[in-house]
Amino acid sequence: MATNLLILHHRQLIAQSVVSHAERQGYRTVVNPSTLAEAKATALRFVPDIALVDVQFDDDNGFRAAHLLMQLNAITRVVLVLPPEAEHLQPALLTDASGYLPDTFDLPELDICLQHLRDRFRYISPTFAAQLHFPLPTTDPAVIARLDGLSVRQKQILILTCRGLMISEIAEQLHISPDTVASHKKNIANALGLKSRRDIIYFMSSYGEWLQANAQLVD
Repeated sequence: MATNLLILHHRQLIAQSVVSHAERQGYRTVVNPSTLAEAKATALRFVPDIALVDVQFDDDNGFRAAHLLMQLNAITRVVLVLPPEAEHLQPALLTDASGYLPDTFDLPELDICLQHLRDRFRYISPTFAAQLHFPLPTTDPAVIARLDGLSVRQKQILILTCRGLMISEIAEQLHISPDTVASHKKNIANALGLKSRRDIIYFMSSYGEWLQANAQLVD
């Protein structure tokens, strides 16, 4: 089944380039309603699986558009496209979008980002990684060894966390208590040298292959 991709970008030339590329990759695309109201109507009709939203869309209404799309359709995963400077990242993270790309992204990085979202994981561009309080690494064999050393239950909780589930949702899916989930998450974070749920999600965006290889533990 084709993935529906909605593109809200303030520059038509870039939007059309993305559409042409995405359609060659098998996506069904709708490009560039010009206002927030048109974006809402399009999202209700088209029901996008993924929405690529430029924060400068409709006179800098991209953040509002992102929130609106996530409220309208629970299945829609939003990728925010924003300038690479540090001051833009923190407000973008508050949207809890599923992906973050710089507005200088190239098509190979777009492919990586979209594949992460299709696999139900999140993505943050390496451009933004160094702006967080820890650097996102490239794939490190030592980290893979620590991931492989987690218990089956810890791997399940890690995978579901990276899919955006909260503690209560993970507990319900795995039929365990929220306190047990929280305890496992603390141990996972300690094993990886991290502190928070957000840290885990963005750190693991460098380990999509490991997540996909272990996805059968929860699917």
